[in-house]
Amino acid sequence: MFFKNIKNIINLFGGLIMKLLLYFFLTIYGFSFELQKANIYDEKKDIINNWYMSEKLDGIRAYWNGKELLSKNGNKIYAPSWFIQNLPPFELDGELYTKVNDFENIQNNTI
Repeated sequence: MFFKNIKNIINLFGGLIMKLLLYFFLTIYGFSFELQKANIYDEKKDIINNWYMSEKLDGIRAYWNGKELLSKNGNKIYAPSWFIQNLPPFELDGELYTKVNDFENIQNNTI
């Protein structure tokens, strides 16, 4: 019984510590970056030795400024309150996405 309670306490504080670290990391670095924009690749200047790959999500680019959701052009996206109520008070940059081959649906519901 004692060890089970200790394990629960460790799990609780371990999770809390990880959340705090994530919050501080994203708060510090979230404000220091501008939105990434496409640019022209220069093979002489842009040397790529190590790289990561991720699936291209076919959605709508969205930027959360801590208070409202914006498109890449700065237009407000009127998201329902249930969608934004748990977003953090700091900036996020990402993609609004539903599922594969559903771009028209997400586009019609956001723009």
